[in-house]
Amino acid sequence: STISINNSYLYFNNAYSVSVDTNSFASGGAISASSSTITISNSRINRNNAFSVSLGVGGTSNATGGAISLTNSILTIDASEIHDNDTAKKGGAIATSNSTTTINNSTFRANSTTDAYSASDGGGAISVEGSSVIAVNNSYFFNNISARDGGAINNIGGSFLTLNNVEVSSNTAVRFGGGIYSDAQSTITNTTISSNNAANKGGGVFINNGGHADILNTTIANNTSANSGGGLTVYVNSTAKVTNTIISGNSAESSIGHETYVEDISTTQFAKTNLLGDNNKDSSSSFYGGTPSTANNIIATLDGNRPTALSNIIDDLTTSGFTFSHPLVNNSPAIGNANTGRCPPTDQLLNVREEAFFVTIIAANENIATIDLGGDCDIGAVEFIDD
Repeated sequence: STISINNSYLYFNNAYSVSVDTNSFASGGAISASSSTITISNSRINRNNAFSVSLGVGGTSNATGGAISLTNSILTIDASEIHDNDTAKKGGAIATSNSTTTINNSTFRANSTTDAYSASDGGGAISVEGSSVIAVNNSYFFNNISARDGGAINNIGGSFLTLNNVEVSSNTAVRFGGGIYSDAQSTITNTTISSNNAANKGGGVFINNGGHADILNTTIANNTSANSGGGLTVYVNSTAKVTNTIISGNSAESSIGHETYVEDISTTQFAKTNLLGDNNKDSSSSFYGGTPSTANNIIATLDGNRPTALSNIIDDLTTSGFTFSHPLVNNSPAIGNANTGRCPPTDQLLNVREEAFFVTIIAANENIATIDLGGDCDIGAVEFIDD
């Protein structure tokens, strides 16, 4: 089936299931779809919920997708608000399984899961599983809560998550990944991940169980964890490639890996050039699993190659567009020090990124010299704007 929803309000819808002697299942407080194509634009999807109760001995209850639940479907959301939805297990707002989802110019706020205990549960705003593919562009996630993993997004089980120009801020996970949890594939570009909290590990991002993340021109700052890995955690046979990214000002209560926590059997490549840490902490407490190379990165810790206070790297979270970000401050070491060959053409706020300009001098058909005229792009989610 094909469903188109435009300029609409989907409020206070409920999917309830109560079973006396068997398992109970409920999905999609507003929309539950299988083998469907759904388009939603310029709409508000608020205060919907999905809950189930099993009263039988040995019976189980399962509820997914407080607002929307998808199986083998295609979903496109544009310019919409998805707020204050909740469910028990997976996807406070949206739960997808074996589906393709594209989200543009939309907001996810105060969605939640409330009773998530099994390994696949979580995703305060969105749960992605099966062989799902999801792309989120020019959108933000704020103040979502997961009763297990992934305060904003839980990406698991063979799925593929792409974030472009996204803000993930002030989300909470009761276990891993205050902002994002992934044990699948993920690509994060031009994204601000800030002020998220995990009650265990991975305040900002948690990559687990063989997952892989490619993180490019992103800012991971001011996230916290009650255990270890305040900013980025890479765990249990997982890998990450981090390029042109700021990971600073994060905190772990255990003082183990304030900025990054890389488990011994996992691998993280800090490809040039990243800005890591700040001078409020030393390298040994900032980076668990080894301090990244100073040959390719700016280490701003107390004993790093360029000690710098957080306030001299980025400003407070602020908005100058659709999403919030941390602007670079004057003379920040992030300015002009990115690996220009990997910079996206625009930043999180859609400002054009500066590119390197080269002039090659040729005489008598011989290449004599190449001169760099400057203009390198900046590290982090946003380019420096000189007022």
